[in-house]
Amino acid sequence: MTINGDGIDNPYGKVFNQTYPGRVILSESTSRTSFAITVLQSTGMASDKMAPLLQMTLSHMSFALYNGLAGPITIFGPSSENCDEARDPILITDWGHRSAFQEWERELTGNPIRPQMNSILINVIIDHILVGIGQRYHVVRHADPKNETKFPASENGNYWIRTVPAEGCKGSEDGNELDERQGFLRYEPEEKNKPQLGNNFSWWAFGEQPLWLNFSEPTIMLLDEKKEWPGDYVIIPAENRDRWVYLVITAPKTNELGNNRTFISLAHPLHLHGHDFALLAQGNDSSQIDDPDNSVVLKFDNPPRRDVALIPAGGYLIVAFKADNPGSWLFHCHIAWHASSGLALQIMEREEDLRKTMTLEKLQQVNDGCKKWNEWFADTENLWSQNATLFQDDSGV
Repeated sequence: MTINGDGIDNPYGKVFNQTYPGRVILSESTSRTSFAITVLQSTGMASDKMAPLLQMTLSHMSFALYNGLAGPITIFGPSSENCDEARDPILITDWGHRSAFQEWERELTGNPIRPQMNSILINVIIDHILVGIGQRYHVVRHADPKNETKFPASENGNYWIRTVPAEGCKGSEDGNELDERQGFLRYEPEEKNKPQLGNNFSWWAFGEQPLWLNFSEPTIMLLDEKKEWPGDYVIIPAENRDRWVYLVITAPKTNELGNNRTFISLAHPLHLHGHDFALLAQGNDSSQIDDPDNSVVLKFDNPPRRDVALIPAGGYLIVAFKADNPGSWLFHCHIAWHASSGLALQIMEREEDLRKTMTLEKLQQVNDGCKKWNEWFADTENLWSQNATLFQDDSGV
């Protein structure tokens, strides 16, 4: 479906019910919410276990989310709790006039070209806040009439709302650089085949193995097979029942060349499915992790709770979650092209308990979905290009 987000048609949109963003879903924290869904993730609800307030529904099939398949969810907290009154949600995103799949192709082969955006749809800015892809914030703004800046107050009460992209990770087309001025503030009401990788491909990865999932063999359908997990699935076991699992992630301070891949020193918003987590430590120098003279101090006293946290370029991130939700949970970078290039892994939490919960009835639902997928996948007319020889060239997430 064509989306016109900034005055120019993007014919590659994918949307919910013919609208972008998808219609807001309102629910009470004590209510049971049912969806008729296809390959979607309700970020913050069942799969992410976040507390009530603002969440998001999105598609997690390759780049569908970044082509428009997303919408907000507001969950009203119980009246017995001290919850702020919920306001209408605002979706914040950068914006391109091409399909995200086309941007992926440009970044993948030959001389990789970073995805280039045509505009930014960010509607608010405050003193400052770091927001990575997939993160959600509630902001209470007190409009006190103060002017503490070096600029004189506006005589007519109109101010520019500016968006300043971070140096080193912004991308725009030559001759189409983004304008910082993004709005006004007015005080007056006026597949099965595995990709065959050649030397011209670079992949992102945690460690040495980029993630790649076979759509026809989802992880949950391999639980009863007595064999090792496929290496491409990047399965990390977590068997400590109802105890804490700690994740320590470090990033190199300089660009590194590995086997058929490049790691560029950038910040990455990292997102965990199935849980929120305690943010214990975050820093800019990954060497501090192994430095006995400058050891990292973990925050155990009321640490921030997140389901997305930013690992700084060349830095470290330490998070923890309680293993109380058996499942195969994705942990991935929320930059679309990084996740699709393999910067993801799966945490297999309490595999035996997960196997027990997968009753025949539940497995039948999965089998029905797989059957429909295989029928669609077998039709070559569904390929992006009729000349394509490969269906899935990204990680699948």
